[in-house]
Amino acid sequence: MELAKGEEKELAHRTTPFAEFFENWIYLVKVNDVKETTFQNYIRTLGFIRNLFQDIQLKDLNDIVVQKKIDEYAKTHSLKTTHEVLLKIKTSLRDAYARGYIANDFAPLVKTRGVNPPKRNRSLSITDFKSYVITFYSIQKTN
Repeated sequence: MELAKGEEKELAHRTTPFAEFFENWIYLVKVNDVKETTFQNYIRTLGFIRNLFQDIQLKDLNDIVVQKKIDEYAKTHSLKTTHEVLLKIKTSLRDAYARGYIANDFAPLVKTRGVNPPKRNRSLSITDFKSYVITFYSIQKTN
């Protein structure tokens, strides 16, 4: 602890829950740096972080803890959504490291995992569209 103090680490902030840190971070750092729509994405991500990380403190975070939480999130979300959430988490963790709130920069070790869900919307080919239109009009004529 004394060595960490000598390296100008902010030991008092290490007991802050990660969800609380993330909320403060988006309202202090990100609010003026990003577009309104991007900021709304950060606020949505905050809800996920509250559910995933609950009361886990900054000092208890490491690549394994964060990876497990991301893997848990990936079970119910697409790969792309999981990746977007992880990017926001990594950015905040790098900031926490730069400020001395966490001991090391483990963010690059955390990977996005998951699967791409099957496409839900598939566009019609021109042939399928023509046959649909012909069928539609033939039904209309009979009614």
